[in-house]
Amino acid sequence: MDKKLLLYLDDVRTPINDEWNVARNYDEFVSFIKLKGLEMFELISLDHDLGETAMIEYYNNVKENYIIDYSNI
Repeated sequence: MDKKLLLYLDDVRTPINDEWNVARNYDEFVSFIKLKGLEMFELISLDHDLGETAMIEYYNNVKENYIIDYSNI
């Protein structure tokens, strides 16, 4: 039996463990699932703030003062 895979979806961060397959966006994520099949994944980690508006909020407001205003996302 093949070892189950780990899939990490995040547009910025990278896992410290090399066992993870990393998808940087929705299209890459879907490609991994289609290529391997959902049943081959033991664990999928989803980014909590994936998307362009979250990154705009991060660079404009959060980066300097470390305060997250989710109403801006």
